[in-house]
Amino acid sequence: EPEDEIVQRIFVSDVSDVLDLFTQHWQPRWNLLNSIPEETWLRVVQFTQAYMPKVPFLLPELTVGDWRKTVTKFKNKAARGPDGWAKEDLLYMPQQFVEPLLQLLTNIEQGGAKWPQQLLYGAVIGTPKCKQPHEEAHFRPITLFSMLFRSWSKLRTKQMLQQIAMYM
Repeated sequence: EPEDEIVQRIFVSDVSDVLDLFTQHWQPRWNLLNSIPEETWLRVVQFTQAYMPKVPFLLPELTVGDWRKTVTKFKNKAARGPDGWAKEDLLYMPQQFVEPLLQLLTNIEQGGAKWPQQLLYGAVIGTPKCKQPHEEAHFRPITLFSMLFRSWSKLRTKQMLQQIAMYM
């Protein structure tokens, strides 16, 4: 009948085809800021350098107490990262292992060590946005990092936001 709608679904199962469809769908959003001319970015940077206050970040020492408090705030079912560490693993790790871990993170912050490759790896996962997803638009890509990295970044972000709050 006129004005009826016909839907044809094409099922894709080859991994490279699935990835291509996700890329075609999400790339315009991911690259949205690429369309802003370089001169505009330069103006923003120059304005920031000229008028924004210089804020020194004084990172407090990483302590076992702060670390455990941060880890506790993750949901009980928080996803394990690609390295397999879970919230419970970090929460119940004996103090004699937490202290060297925090020392490693401090060394990384101070430039005395590099991030281990395992902690820099993020797995991109498509999480469904609806009950029966069957199109690329029905998924939201998220990047899942190690629970170790997420805990460190959550702790340091909170500390930095507290410091910058005085100026905002």
